[in-house]
Amino acid sequence: MQAPILAFLVLLPCCALAQKQTADTLDLYSNPPPKRDNDTVARPAASFPPKHHDNGRWNISGGISGGSLNFQQNGNVGLTAQFSYNLIQGKRSSLSINQGLTFGSEDEYGVSFFPLFALALFASPVPNVDLSDGHRITAYADFPLVLHYNFGAGAVRSTERSSRENVGFYIGGGFTHTFTGYTNTFTLAAQTDYWAWVADGGIRLRGAGGGITCIGLSVEQPLRTPIGPIHNPLFFKITLTGMGKF
Repeated sequence: MQAPILAFLVLLPCCALAQKQTADTLDLYSNPPPKRDNDTVARPAASFPPKHHDNGRWNISGGISGGSLNFQQNGNVGLTAQFSYNLIQGKRSSLSINQGLTFGSEDEYGVSFFPLFALALFASPVPNVDLSDGHRITAYADFPLVLHYNFGAGAVRSTERSSRENVGFYIGGGFTHTFTGYTNTFTLAAQTDYWAWVADGGIRLRGAGGGITCIGLSVEQPLRTPIGPIHNPLFFKITLTGMGKF
């Protein structure tokens, strides 16, 4: 009798311990511990941060543009806007893609745009008015798409207000489609258009108020020749713009 009683007394604590551990294990399933803030399962969105559009890479400029085909009885003047996006940015430089839009008028001496612009703004509509002035004025439009390397003022948004960046420059090239005119042998303006390669460059100057003024020069080489009476045509253009942002 003593041996069974002794064995029972030895196994009794083990059975109690096993019963307690089983209860604790079941309790974990019925009452799981709260998840911590830094737990990956509790915050699955932490691995996929929301993406935001980077407006700091965009720039816009606007101003006036003038040009001529070989300076042969051909003058073009118009309003211009340029939109650029920095593809690559450094501390003081960038590589950007630029889309330009220019709309104006062409005549023999390049003097028709401002009267036509004032007429469009302030004059009342007149039926059957001849805006071509007896076929001496044609439309002018230019749509260059170019790549630019930028350095200094205006190259990177984060440093454009820095007093260190007072001067900058850009240089690049691309292609364009231009609508212009030329004076024919009857001293009348003939409308024409062409595709062309573009090479351009310019300087940027930071003003006292932090604004940036751009002075640009470009040369277009039409893919077809001649254009009217103009052999070996080249279109020379100068722009004066002020940079903004959005």
